Amino acid sequence: MDKLAAHRLRGPVLALLGNMPLSEARALAPAAGYGANAFALVVTDHPRHVQPVIEALKLGGWRAVAVSSRTDLPAAWAGFDQGEILAAAAAAMDVRRGAAVPR
Repeated sequence: MDKLAAHRLRGPVLALLGNMPLSEARALAPAAGYGANAFALVVTDHPRHVQPVIEALKLGGWRAVAVSSRTDLPAAWAGFDQGEILAAAAAAMDVRRGAAVPR
């Protein structure tokens, strides 16, 4: 983390991770603040098992996705875009739900 602090916000931070305990994900989460953007690819054959890790990283500011070892690189990077699309769609749905509520 000291090396990251010395180069704070000079560019993106990329983490290529394997299966890791939730405690390690929580410890790594604040490192997202050292980069202009922070991307985490979690390589696993069991994406559901790493969902708590993904969520902990996202709470720390990472853009995080789970991919398998068989995922090709362009598809893995596209996972970050897919997450943005899903988040934007969810936000749009929230706005529509709120618009129908009488005030």
